[in-house]
Amino acid sequence: MGARAGTYRAAQQWGDAEGCARQAVELAEATSGKDHIRAARARVPLAVVLRRAGRHAEAEAAYRESLPVFEKALGPSSAPTLVVVLGLAQVLLAAGKCGDAEPLLRRAVAGLEGDLGGSHAKVLAALGLLGQAVRRQGRADEAAQIAADIDARNGAAAQADAPPAGPPATAAPSS
Repeated sequence: MGARAGTYRAAQQWGDAEGCARQAVELAEATSGKDHIRAARARVPLAVVLRRAGRHAEAEAAYRESLPVFEKALGPSSAPTLVVVLGLAQVLLAAGKCGDAEPLLRRAVAGLEGDLGGSHAKVLAALGLLGQAVRRQGRADEAAQIAADIDARNGAAAQADAPPAGPPATAAPSS
């Protein structure tokens, strides 16, 4: 059911995706219990579908129900837990709850940065969302600093991926 929900999400068929995701949650809760990591993992795709469909209150509830289960089962700073934190922050930001989203975004940035490195796409995306949150709260200077940090990290990542500089290659002498 999860793969089918993903297919519907990709096609932006939110009603079908939601139905599949809800079935997956019901099955996981019936077989493992509501507070089992399997049920929490099943709730995350449902939360994503609800967020993308603009149903922020329902998405927030699904993320908030899953987060403590992830924290208990996998630890508060595990990558899967931080992805749930980031998802919850995205919902809060989309709902205009920037003050609530900001500490979650800071937590996600710090944790993901430690796990993935400062130039990883997930870290840069979380930083971008943090910049949005502080800008929407009227802190334009801080948002500009975050944007400059993202640019610097992107530049460092591009340099790390570039071939080493050296003398230009010369053609082999012809005989």
